[in-house]
Order: sequence, then structure tokens, then C-alpha cells
Amino acid sequence: MLPESFLIPYSVTDVPSGSFLVFAPHPDDEVFSMGGTLIQASNRGQSITIVYMTNGELGGNADIRIAEAVSVCKSINAEPVFLNIADRSVKANKSLFQQIKKLIIELKPANVFFPSPQEFHVDHRATSVSVWIGLQEAKFSGEAYCYEVSRQCDCNTLIDITSLIEAKERLCNLYTSQLTENNYIEVVKGINKARTYTLPSETAYAEGFLKINNIYRNQKKFFKDLHEDVFLNTLPNDSPIISYLVRTKNRPELLKRCLISLVNQAYKANLDIVVVNDGGENIDEICAPFRNKFHRLKQVDIPKSIGRSGAANTALINAKGNFINFLDDDDEIDSVHTQVFLNHWRRNNDIEVLYRGVRVLNDDGDLIRLYNEPYNIGRMIFNNFIPIHAVTFTRKFIDIGCRFDENLKSMEDWDFWIQLSRLTDFYHVPRVTASYHLVGSSAASPHMSKIYDNHGYVSLVREKWLPKWSAVELDRMIRFLEHQNEKRLDAEIDSIRQSLTRTVTSEKSDE
Repeated sequence: MLPESFLIPYSVTDVPSGSFLVFAPHPDDEVFSMGGTLIQASNRGQSITIVYMTNGELGGNADIRIAEAVSVCKSINAEPVFLNIADRSVKANKSLFQQIKKLIIELKPANVFFPSPQEFHVDHRATSVSVWIGLQEAKFSGEAYCYEVSRQCDCNTLIDITSLIEAKERLCNLYTSQLTENNYIEVVKGINKARTYTLPSETAYAEGFLKINNIYRNQKKFFKDLHEDVFLNTLPNDSPIISYLVRTKNRPELLKRCLISLVNQAYKANLDIVVVNDGGENIDEICAPFRNKFHRLKQVDIPKSIGRSGAANTALINAKGNFINFLDDDDEIDSVHTQVFLNHWRRNNDIEVLYRGVRVLNDDGDLIRLYNEPYNIGRMIFNNFIPIHAVTFTRKFIDIGCRFDENLKSMEDWDFWIQLSRLTDFYHVPRVTASYHLVGSSAASPHMSKIYDNHGYVSLVREKWLPKWSAVELDRMIRFLEHQNEKRLDAEIDSIRQSLTRTVTSEKSDE
């Protein structure tokens, strides 16, 4: 079961640094939701722009509400922008997306704040989805936060406003026209008081936000997965321990990046991390900050290097999870990598091996290629096409004795996949969720060909398995190769056809 800390923070966070762009459905939403945070940012001299979607004319005189908003902005040195949309008429449409996109591109904010889609008011929810899409279209690379106005919404960030609660109240009082509509100030203070439930006693008031870890996901899917994960992870059978096995040697900075990608998994409370240091430099300081982030982090130090396969087998022996996923220190997984496996496995518990797509990046971060081919046993027999960290498999295979061949210095993962492929089918999810970096001493890096003769090890693996492959398996490999040749021939014929068409068209135009 997920711990409480997955659902709500137990400590406060500093006010984000850099410029603020705040989208408020109506004049007053910005101060009711995050007035204390705005005051702190203003006191630190941060640039603040507040975009008022409507003038709130259904809640009072529009001119008065605009004047009140201007007064609020003046008091916190913020720049107001009025879109003048009719009250209760904010619509998530292309025109509004473009307006928001333009503002984001022009202002280049470090932080963008907008209402949670879990808010009650229709304008709040429409603003939320519109800003979400506008951020995507603007290719926003800063930090995005949902705030709460009328209720407690999903929250992973708490900001202490204890010393500023009176200043926030004075800011709210500038919206004089609204104070007769409802007892807003007491409601707002009540929400801010309730947000201290998990905080130390000296924190009397706090403002809650949801920091979005990936604004480029579909908003509906983002919140659906968030709640599905919380509910399903309450059920023991749906909450397996997953072991990530990390081999490392003399690459502390890459190891740190790798571990950060594991911390970014939403499911990290149920992750079992095994770090095998294969004769490398001391990594105690690298691992120390991560030890309390997971279900377990076990560090295995091998005094003298035993090689890639030996390190892999050491990791397998030390794994405690129901499922296993390798992740070498120079590679990374996206924040959804684990969740993609869980989503499919929960629908089909018969899945024993699942793999996703992997992007290959060069030293500059440029995309070189994608590994995302559908599963084909004939392809697997012929050559490897699945990077090691793409795969999550059941520990059943460890228990029955599947191990890496320690005679192989390269292609050891292919040899291991062949073992598994003879015992079960591989389930492919055509979604790219991991990165393979062609840097440093990655076995696939161009300069490493002098150390690892991959072609030689391909031959070794084939020689090892050839006597064991059945006629059916060999037939599948032959069919795969024939299909590949047919595809190449079709492509060549299509290329010739296009060339002839262009030639004929050119000759006709010359006549």
C-alpha cells in the first residue's frame, strides 16, 4: 500500500524562483488561492504577471472588479492582463489556446500557475484545460503548478504562509465587492489551515499546489492515472514490488542521473533498487541521499570487477521484487516507465515479460534511432532488438535458474532474452519510455567497438544456441529474414516507381 507521503507532503517547499505567470479565471482567484505565495515572490523581487480570463461581471460590477484587480496587482508589483471573456463563458477552444500560447512565448515565464481541473466552477475547469494545452503548444519548458481556490485538490507541494496570513488577508480585502457575496476570507483561511495537517505545529497556514511533472501528457489521462494508481496500490495483489537492477563502475555522475530517474517514478514506494558496483570507485555518497526514497536500496560492492554478466547475476541474486527490470547506470527511464508496465499487467496478470520502446541518444542528446519493434520470435533468434532496460519480467525466471552467461563480455542481454523467449511470449507496448545513451563506456558506443567485438559476440551467441534451436524455431527465423527481404525489395521497387514517375512528369512539363 502506498504511504501517506505519496498523497500529501510532510514538509514545506520554498517559493519557486524565477518569474511567475498566473492565470486567474476571475479577479480574486489569484489571491484566494496563492496570495501568500505571491507576496513572498513580490518581496523577493520576482516578476509577476496575472492574466484575468474574465472580469467576473456576474459576481458584481465589471469595472469595479477590474479596478480591484489593478489595485491588487499594484500592491504586489504585478502586471495585469485582461482577456475580457464573459463570465462563465471560458471555453477550451483553439482561439483561447492560441492566446495563451502567445502570452507564454512572449513572457517566457519560469513558473506558470493555473486552477486545478478538480475545482467546482466551470470557468476554473475550462481555464485549467486551456492553459494545459496552451503550455503544450508553446513548448513550455519551465515549471507548471495547479492551485486550489474553493476546495482541497490533489497536492504535492505545500508553501508555508504562516508569517504572511495577515498580509494575505489584507490583499483579499482589496476585493471589497466580493466580501458581501460570501464569507470568502474565512473559507480561504480554513483551507490554508487544513493544509497544515501533515506539517509541524509551528506551521499555522500553508498554500497547496500540484506541481505537474509532465505537462505534455493528456490532462485527463494524467489525473486518471494519478487516482487509479492511488486506488489500485491499496490492493496488495495489485501492488507488486519491482526490482530495478543497476550495474555501475566508475561513473558516479551517470549513476546519480540514473537514480534520479528512478526517484521520478510515481510508484517509487514499491521499488526495490539493487546497485551493483563492479569494482569501481566508492559510491556511498552517491547512494546515500536515495536510500529512504524507495521500498529498499541495496548497494553491493564488488572489490574486483567480475564483468557485465557477473554483475548482472549478482544483481539477480540480490533482487527481492516480484518483477525485475535492469537499468544500467548510463541510461534513464521516463517517469511513466514503471506505470506503463503496471497498467498492462493489472489488466492481464498472465504477462510474464513486457517491453516498451527506447530512444537512442548521442552525446549531444540528439535522437539517433528508436527501438520499438513488435515482438517476433524469429527476429529474436536472429539478433537482439530489445535494450536491456526496456524489459520488465517476472522473478519466476530467476527462481528456475535463468542467469547471464559470464563467458560473454557483450550481447549478454540478448543471450538472456533468448532464454526467456523459449519459456514465454514477450508482450510489447509500443510506447517509448526510456533513453539509451551512446556515451562513455556504453557497449553500443562507436568507440567501444575496439573493446567489445559485438559481431564476434553475436557469432558466439548463435553458435551457443544453434544446437538447441528446434526446426520450428529456425523456420521462424528464416520466415523473418524472408519477410525482411520482401520488405526491402518492395521498398526498392517503390523507389524505382517513384523515380520513373518523376522522370515522366518532368518530360511532360518540358514538352
